[in-house]
Amino acid sequence: MWMEMFGSVTTYNGAPAIIGTMVNITEQKEMYDDLARSEANLKSIFNNTQASFLLVDQNINILACNEYFRIEYAYQTGIDLRIGLNMLDLLLPERLEPIKKIFESVKANGIAVDYETTYTNRQLPKHVSATISPVLNNGAIIGFCYVGFDITNRKNLEIEKQKMVADLFNRNRDLQEFAQIVSHNLRAPLATLLGLNNMLKDSESEEEKDFVLENIAITSEKIDVVVRELNNILDVKQDSLETSTAVDLNELWKEIHHKFEDLIAKSHAEITIDFTTISNVFTLRSYLFNILYSLVSNSLKYKDKERPLKIRIWTEQLPGKTLLIIQDNGTGIDMNRHKDQLFLLNKRFHNTSDGKGMGLYIAKAQVDILQGTIEMDSEPGAGTTVRVILPSEYH
Repeated sequence: MWMEMFGSVTTYNGAPAIIGTMVNITEQKEMYDDLARSEANLKSIFNNTQASFLLVDQNINILACNEYFRIEYAYQTGIDLRIGLNMLDLLLPERLEPIKKIFESVKANGIAVDYETTYTNRQLPKHVSATISPVLNNGAIIGFCYVGFDITNRKNLEIEKQKMVADLFNRNRDLQEFAQIVSHNLRAPLATLLGLNNMLKDSESEEEKDFVLENIAITSEKIDVVVRELNNILDVKQDSLETSTAVDLNELWKEIHHKFEDLIAKSHAEITIDFTTISNVFTLRSYLFNILYSLVSNSLKYKDKERPLKIRIWTEQLPGKTLLIIQDNGTGIDMNRHKDQLFLLNKRFHNTSDGKGMGLYIAKAQVDILQGTIEMDSEPGAGTTVRVILPSEYH
């Protein structure tokens, strides 16, 4: 039992005495203890929860903030949140206007605003879901309350899910296109081969047999080319066990030039190489070889019959990246018609060539694996420029 005593000194029968009253305050004491416990629990939640709390007055001056938000904000920005400071003065420049507009909206409408924002925290993206609410007293706004939750993990899972869905869609599309290529590109030579086989059985003279055998060899070579290109498509979809290395572009070009030596001589192509700006790239050598080989092959394959073929290949430096440019004065591509189909499987843009519609697709797939991008500008009768942008170092 708790008692509270009130008393005063007096005189009784000529002697000092105390007169007073005692009140039973047990109930009040229990209520006070409950209130103290509630306040302690609230402070514990306020300071230990994994959420950011900020209370400001109507002028956006800080009245209170929990420890989690204070530590997080200091870690992100190097700024210490202190009571009495104006929060708008403590925001980073790029976040000032958006947050200021939200406060103005809450003040004007008296309604809480929910929003999500993303910013870079120590070079890593961080996602936050936040609410700014009005603090009311008799219907008048006397301040604002900010509550923020870190939703980075949730966002990363959503992004990963989106990537998985997109990857599944692309794989399904590639499978359908692959089946079409197999059917389209193998059906004709196989039918020809079967027909030639029947002709060989019915051939009576050696001259007829030689003619049929010669065409069987030609058709077999066509089938072999198709099968090898199909294997290339399958290979590029598999995870590479190759490790990155410093690739000397001049040495790489010598190998590619050697493979095209006869075709270059036959087409009288004039090829200019300039790797003085960047001569080495740290990447997967086989992939870079295939990319450059495929693009040069296209330049040689689609030369303009009206003028000598000229091909120029050079490098440029970008921040943290290498730009490889292949430019020719060949027949070109109608970008108005084909811009969205440039790097799709089984797409051909010329009727004058025996291309299978795989080269650009494979080049794009390998550029993607190297975490790069590929762009193309082209004009019929003027030529084509391809830009391959690769990270300076691929790991």
